[in-house]
Amino acid sequence: MMNMQRLSTLLLLLVASCSSWSMPQPNNGGRTIQRANKPMSNQQKALATTMEAPQEDVKIPQLPKLGVAIWVAGLSGFIVRNYQPDMEFWPATLSDSYSSSTYILIHAVSGMLFAGTIITTTLLEWIVVQSKDQAVQRFWFTQVPGVEQALVLPGLTGSIVSGVLHAFQKYGSLTEAPFHVTSAVYLLLLFGVWWGVTDQTTQGKAFDYVMSDQDMSDDKLPTVMLVRRVSNIVSCGFLVALYAVMVLKPGME
Repeated sequence: MMNMQRLSTLLLLLVASCSSWSMPQPNNGGRTIQRANKPMSNQQKALATTMEAPQEDVKIPQLPKLGVAIWVAGLSGFIVRNYQPDMEFWPATLSDSYSSSTYILIHAVSGMLFAGTIITTTLLEWIVVQSKDQAVQRFWFTQVPGVEQALVLPGLTGSIVSGVLHAFQKYGSLTEAPFHVTSAVYLLLLFGVWWGVTDQTTQGKAFDYVMSDQDMSDDKLPTVMLVRRVSNIVSCGFLVALYAVMVLKPGME
């Protein structure tokens, strides 16, 4: 009962965190076109058009808030349904579709996709921010969030679903699984709450900052970039803890 209460609390926090996620919105890069009042020659007009016309920032599309909320609700419902005692795995069609070895493979690949993306983007974002190159930073915060979401969400989903199914196949149910299995579920949910509250909510602010014309040569790190750096480091810490639990299997003889 206590475990179920903890699980429910984490799921509620996860759903609540996704409601505050802000996605970057495309704009003209914060650039304005200044038009002269005096007449210009055709040559001057052509030069002004070349220098002043805003560049279109082509963004890789991201899942909207409603889509993320539906995904979180669906995954939460899956976990709660399969965390009930004396219940068979749901949906049953998945448990009968492939062998246990296949789901172990799916679990490994999904975990690699999910964790690898988080760690790689953490390192690359650190380099991008330190470069203080406005063009590079604009490219990063325009293109990468969509790619990251497209990799992390399926990887996290595949990891959880295949992991829960394997627990049923090996231990009979999720509630009967050993400590390291249930701990992994809690860590994944805690990661989801942290990632939603700190990473996703700062993407829009970081996007607005790099799309403005502020001077980026200052050695002092902007607050939004500092928050994102701490968020990314803590996220990697969750992943290290997750892998440590799954490999070391505390409580197992």
